[in-house]
Amino acid sequence: MGLASMAAMAEDSFYFGTWKIESASVAPWADAAARKPDEVEMKSLVGKTIIIKAGEITGPRQLACKGPNYVVKNLSSRHVVSGRFRRNEESRQIS
Repeated sequence: MGLASMAAMAEDSFYFGTWKIESASVAPWADAAARKPDEVEMKSLVGKTIIIKAGEITGPRQLACKGPNYVVKNLSSRHVVSGRFRRNEESRQIS
């Protein structure tokens, strides 16, 4: 596949565009004992807008990124919450 074709595919990505944050909550795998959730920070994100482009993500500092690398994978919710994310350097699975 040529570079031009890959660039065209990136331009058509379904997640590109302007998004509004409607809610914020603690991730189900978060360890509240190790890191207390910041309620003020979560509330400050609600109503904010992020813009996802091929070369950057703009919005609140917690989500902004210059030069992101995107990978789209088809995973079931079971894989997302119970095993595809790694908790620490020992690579223990989250259960």
